[in-house]
Amino acid sequence: MKPFENFDWKSFWDNSDGYTDDYTGKAPTDQEILDIEKETGYKLPESYIELIKHQNGGIPVNNVVTTDNICINLVGIYGIDKDKKDSICGDSGTDFWLKEWGYPAIGLTVADTISGGHDMVFLDYSECGPEGEPMVVLVDQEDDYSQEILADNFEEFICKLESDRVITDIEEFKQLDSEKQVLALNKILIMKGTRDMIELLEQAEASSYSEEVLGMLASAYNSVDQEDLALQTLDLVSEANRDALWYYRYGYAYAGKSKTADNAHHEKKKAAVKNLEKAIELAEGSSEEDVIDYCMKIFDKILELKPADLRSGYRLAYTYYNHYYRED
Repeated sequence: MKPFENFDWKSFWDNSDGYTDDYTGKAPTDQEILDIEKETGYKLPESYIELIKHQNGGIPVNNVVTTDNICINLVGIYGIDKDKKDSICGDSGTDFWLKEWGYPAIGLTVADTISGGHDMVFLDYSECGPEGEPMVVLVDQEDDYSQEILADNFEEFICKLESDRVITDIEEFKQLDSEKQVLALNKILIMKGTRDMIELLEQAEASSYSEEVLGMLASAYNSVDQEDLALQTLDLVSEANRDALWYYRYGYAYAGKSKTADNAHHEKKKAAVKNLEKAIELAEGSSEEDVIDYCMKIFDKILELKPADLRSGYRLAYTYYNHYYRED
């Protein structure tokens, strides 16, 4: 099937902005497409070719991409007109970002963001090879060039673009399926902040939410020092579904509560360590191994422990924290 079947290109591009001149080039010929592929050494995806044949780069009306982990704002999408600064082979094209900014040679820069070059969107050929179908990834220059998958292919990436509007009405939010609810909350967190997310979710009973949403709400409460609300929210998660992240969040809440100087200070600290030990146990060898690093930071920055404080009764916590502490 042809890429972008029945796609509305007329409403896709925003050609009202003066910056469009840096991106939008003349319509490419088939020979020019072949020349770019030869110059770069990469076969362009059919869906990308379809896009540039409608318009050779430019600024999209909908410019936000959200994943489970991040939300980014695009500025423009690169075309292949080399006379345009912001194009794949232009003055601010792939070679520029690799040579001047140190980005990894994984493929082609295909879009930039409002970060001003501190993260860039790439067609990533590292797994498929130069003739294959590349994924679309965000490479974060400020995080040691870490990569976040935005879409499995270019067509999916374009179809995921949405407006920068965030949901503020709980009834609209409840109409979304669980996956889209998580994406909507990530978008609010990044574009508006933690308190806006809490304000939305407090419009309904917490018990009405999925366990993933409950976890996000509890994390939000922890981050604004409302640990009791975090604990109450986490208690709504069924015991069968209390994973490493759940125990980390529970331990985080008790760690925050332990900062209050009262008669229960030591008991709260003990409860924090107990839950973090369980989080480490569940995270070992699982897809949640990042949780172990999160726990180390709680021991260090909030609980202000030394490895010796964990030696008795917390084997895993002591082992990992001893290694972390020495490296730090």
